[in-house]
Order: sequence, then C-alpha cells, then structure tokens
Amino acid sequence: MKKYKRTIMIVIFIVCCSSIGIAIGAYSAMNDISFNFKFIDIIVGYVFLLISLFLAINFHEFGHYLMGKSLNYRLLIYRIGFLSFSYENGRMKFEIINNKGYGGLCAMLPPRETNPSDRKHLLYFSGGVLANFMTGMLTLGINVFVETSRYESFFLIVFSICSILLGVINLIPFKTSGNQLTDGKIIWGILKKDASVSAMLTAFKLSVQLGSGTRPRELRMADIDPYIDDEPAILIYKCFSLLDAGEIDQLGLLSKLIISRLSDMSTVILPAVYGELVMIGCMTNDHQLIETYYPLVEKSLAKDKDVNGQRINAYYQVNQGNVEQAQEHISNGKAVAGKFPIAGQAIMELDLLDKLAQIIKGK
Repeated sequence: MKKYKRTIMIVIFIVCCSSIGIAIGAYSAMNDISFNFKFIDIIVGYVFLLISLFLAINFHEFGHYLMGKSLNYRLLIYRIGFLSFSYENGRMKFEIINNKGYGGLCAMLPPRETNPSDRKHLLYFSGGVLANFMTGMLTLGINVFVETSRYESFFLIVFSICSILLGVINLIPFKTSGNQLTDGKIIWGILKKDASVSAMLTAFKLSVQLGSGTRPRELRMADIDPYIDDEPAILIYKCFSLLDAGEIDQLGLLSKLIISRLSDMSTVILPAVYGELVMIGCMTNDHQLIETYYPLVEKSLAKDKDVNGQRINAYYQVNQGNVEQAQEHISNGKAVAGKFPIAGQAIMELDLLDKLAQIIKGK
C-alpha cells in the first residue's frame, strides 16, 4: 500500500510539473512571446498559482455543496485551506484551523429518510470533480474566444489548468496523507462495491440514523463491527453506543482499540476522537489517558460551545475537582442541546449531562 501511495505521489508530481510547463508554453504561444520572462513575471505567476489553487479548491467544495443541496443535504462544515466554517448551536462559526492531509472539505448530512446505499449519492461525491472540469473548461474557453490582456490571459490559463488538474487528481482512487478517501476512490468504490468504501458508507449510514433521532445505544453495532477494520471511524459510534447504554466496563478495552487505529483515522475527525478518549479516561478514572489526550484537544475544547464539547468539558472538570466549572458546562450544554444538528446524539448528550449533575448533587 505504501509503495502504491508513493507511486501515486510521483505521478501527481510529474503531472503537476508537466502542467506548469504546458501553462507556460500555452501562455507563450497565445501571446507570441519567447521565454523572456522578467523577474516580476515569476512573482506574478506564483501569486496567480496560489490564487488559482484557492479558487479551484473552493469551486470543488462548492460543487459538492450544490449537489448536496439538490439532494436536501444539510451543511455541517465547509473548509478551504485554513479557513473553516461550521454550524454550532444553529449559527455559522468561523475558525482558522491547521488542517492536515487535505485542502478543502464540505461535510453534509443527508435527510432522515435517505438510503446511504442509494447510487444517487454519487451526485454528491462527484460534484467537486464536475465543478472543476466545468470551471476549468469555461475559463479556457474565455481565454481562447475573448480578447484579454497579457496577465489576464496568463491567469486564465493557470486557473484552468489548476482546476482541471484538481479534478483529475480527485478522480484517481487513493487515500490521502490525511487518511481521506478521494472522490474517485469513493465513486469507483460505490460502483465496484469496494470493501473500504462499503465500510465508509456504513459509517455514513450511522450518521444518518443518528441525525434522524436514533439514539446511539439503539444502533445495531453487532452488524457493524465487521466493517471496523476498513473504517476505524466506526469506533467513535461504538464509543457513543457504550456511553449511551452505560456499559462503562467495556470502555477501557475500546480505548485501547481506538488508540491502536489512530494512525488510520482521517485527520478531520481526530480532534473529536481525542475528546472521546478524554471522556473515556474520565469515566474509567484513567488518568494516563486524560493526561495523554487532553493537551491535544484542549484548545479546540475551549472553543467548543455545542452540547458535545460542553459534555466533555464538564466531565473533565469534575475529574479535576472543579465542580463549579463543571456545573457551568452542564448548564451551558443543556441550553444549546436542542440546536445540535445530530438529534439522536443530542439525546445521549443530555442524558450524560443529567447523570453528571446527579453525581455532583450526591457528593
């Protein structure tokens, strides 16, 4: 697998270098110039490349968004580079983040009645690639048929190549350095019923069930366990299931399994996973678990104002002996629980906050 990924990276590098050469050649031919670039042209070209990449990624994610909206999906997170927009307590929240292993993200939740195995979801997963091809061809056409200035022509060529290239790369089926499946991996996986994509769709199905109001403890995890090898993100749902069912004695073993699979998980969900490991540490009184993972999620928890973040903060503060702070988190969590986008999980969150309030009251 590592050899396959390395080969893919080499191919992408060669394609990128070739594309830059094509852009320079096309620009030179269309403007009837030789390789007499000035230093300022190199700087301008670099700036154009950065702007083009930003726009191409934005169009890609917006393509997913448009297709998702056509299928009545709900937007949860929209990220372009280090810029992140997410819904928290019914409002759009803006953050600057350190994303690893991916350039953009459009996370949406399908409607309650949806069937995750329905092939109509191919529209959502293919939306980004289609947007890249369409915008790339459109700008290329503008450059050919519309009279433009020297730098306008250069920008249009750079953007069109960046956009088309991004679409091509996303059609290649592989997993990124951040353990994200490319659109191509998902699309071809759905068509060919690939095991890893089937597992991802199983996790997708769990999120739909929780979003429709099913409590975590009502999920049929026994039917889902076989997919964990191919999609370790399912472990987070198993954690919710045990927490909701009050099966605390099984959390210790689960934490070891989660830790053993951290390197296989998408970097997008790692902060949430670290938070649940802290929660498990609080529930099982495992101080080493808390000391290891709380520093990794401390900053994000401090900013997390939804019921999920308030629940983890409340249990952590009780573990640290800060009862008043815990009570404040409990109160804040209950106040915003109704705005949490995943209805089934919100029920669990409220129950866990109520249980903690009773524990504090009994002290």
